[in-house]
Amino acid sequence: MKKAFLVIILTGFIGGFRSYAQDCILGYQTKMDQLLPIAAIQKHYKGDLSKAELKYRKSEPKYAKRDTYEYVWKSGRTRKMTVAGREMDVPDHNRIGLCWINEVDSKRYPDPVKYFKSFYRTATEAEKQQAAALIDKKLKEKGVSTAEQATGNAVGNTVLNTQGYETITGVGDAAAWDLTGSQLVVLKDRTTFKVISSVGTDVKANQELAKKLAGEILATCK
Repeated sequence: MKKAFLVIILTGFIGGFRSYAQDCILGYQTKMDQLLPIAAIQKHYKGDLSKAELKYRKSEPKYAKRDTYEYVWKSGRTRKMTVAGREMDVPDHNRIGLCWINEVDSKRYPDPVKYFKSFYRTATEAEKQQAAALIDKKLKEKGVSTAEQATGNAVGNTVLNTQGYETITGVGDAAAWDLTGSQLVVLKDRTTFKVISSVGTDVKANQELAKKLAGEILATCK
């Protein structure tokens, strides 16, 4: 009985433990330009940033996890985007930055690495089919027209078939590459952050740059 009680106490203590790195990274949630300053970016990106525009989108303090800080400039590239079932070409600007500094809830997810690996992964075909069936069911329950159902299903299927993640090793406690957003999602203790790296069509080069920038962030809060 005493042993079981001790296990409960220790589990609660470990679950509530906060590391320096976790609090340090979260401390930059509203000042990401200080966590990944332009000097750190230029240390690893040797391209021309003279025409890059700084865009820092800030939310209300309680929604600070949604903030995005990035340098954006024209690339001359385009990418395909499907809107309401129609495919079109849209500008694909170069982007380098940081966004979504967030904390993994210790009560809901006692094992942050397990949570991260289960969330940031590519859905299986079976899961995609289940999700598509659920979308179709919900649209029918709402009583939308046949045309609206078709549009809704098309949009849902596009999202399901384009979203995906690639596991990246050697960065933080766990990391994954967002194939759609060209972002490296990193977990350190109970904190996650996303490094934006889209400076060309070479995915591996984008990944390598993101890994180096993530290293700068982790070194700041080591």
